[in-house]
Amino acid sequence: MSIERNKQEQIEGKETVFSQAVEFFERVKNVPYILGLDGNPNRLFVENAGNCTRKHFYLASQLQTLGYQVTLGVAEFDWRNLPIPAEITNLLKNPVDSHLFLYATYGGGETIVDATWDSNMPQGFLINTWDGHNDTQIGVPAIRIYRENYQLTRAKALMGSVMRAVRQDRKPTPFNDAFNEWLHRR
Repeated sequence: MSIERNKQEQIEGKETVFSQAVEFFERVKNVPYILGLDGNPNRLFVENAGNCTRKHFYLASQLQTLGYQVTLGVAEFDWRNLPIPAEITNLLKNPVDSHLFLYATYGGGETIVDATWDSNMPQGFLINTWDGHNDTQIGVPAIRIYRENYQLTRAKALMGSVMRAVRQDRKPTPFNDAFNEWLHRR
């Protein structure tokens, strides 16, 4: 086999992986965004509801099956810097929160991947597209960015889901409830 043909097959193989990654990304992105969900990625399509945690844990597992190496990114942000009415953000005790996204590497450079906001989000939210190998933008205006261990953070999220189900408690969440109602009305 010639070197040129081998290179061409490698390029075609990468393009196939990238196209499958894009399909996973779009499928996850198109799940409606809802605040206050647990981090269990197994519920993403069952409930057709996702937040940044649930969406990115699911997407990470799918990208890993394609051979991507995945690391969890965390962006601290202020909800007041998103296009949300003040009467909703004023319900927050602390407007600074954490947002999950991914760092994904396949055959070379690392890319930022954020599939959080679905296409039905109100105007002003950053709705990303991804080609499988170039960066998306982080879906929130970050104050600070850092990395977390994927396995450890996923285990904590799943444990939190189990504990919430066992306790069957529902604490009042005025901001989450008002935000979700606002999205639903749009």
